[in-house]
Amino acid sequence: MTPKRNDPCPCGSGKLYKHCCKPSRRERHQRQREIALAPAPREAWESDDAWLPDEMRGMLREVRRHAPPEQIQEFERLLKMTGDVVAYEEMHDEIELAMETLEAHRDEFEALDPEAAMDRAERLFSEEQFRPMRFTAEDVHGAFEEVGYPQRLRALTPQDAEPLREAILFLADEDLRRHLSRKLMMLLPEYVSARRYLDAWIIEYSAFLNARRFA
Repeated sequence: MTPKRNDPCPCGSGKLYKHCCKPSRRERHQRQREIALAPAPREAWESDDAWLPDEMRGMLREVRRHAPPEQIQEFERLLKMTGDVVAYEEMHDEIELAMETLEAHRDEFEALDPEAAMDRAERLFSEEQFRPMRFTAEDVHGAFEEVGYPQRLRALTPQDAEPLREAILFLADEDLRRHLSRKLMMLLPEYVSARRYLDAWIIEYSAFLNARRFA
């Protein structure tokens, strides 16, 4: 468990955590930047067409070789979404059982204070298997170039926060959010089996946030 700000530091110095080993805001932002800039492995999720029959995979290779780039991009997007639905349906019962198991640990999740929850989520989503789900720093800058940069990032007013909201919607449309939601839920049984119940709750809650409609 991550200590709270006013807890004794686990290093044994006798100081409060916030005055000892707690990472500074700058250190946390630097770690997030390093995570964001890390390139995803080329082989990540390259098996999105593995669920297709061999003959159809051969046809797909021909499409990728000869179709115009814009058609290939749209075709790949539709293929990924369809593959996600098929894979999710195959795991449906397993996911449902994991969700039922988690209910016994709801109180533990709801007792997390916001800062501890954010710290835990930061560590969780820095794990290797979440890397393909992350946007790069270049993606974020490109979104702000498109929608405009916020005037400030602290003490946001609704007007200041509007570019952040627009950037999120630019990066993650409704189809992509559903895609991410399904990918997260498909990881749920793994974390429940490992008895990482708090992490599993964070995954489920994040999947819910991605799946819900917002405009």
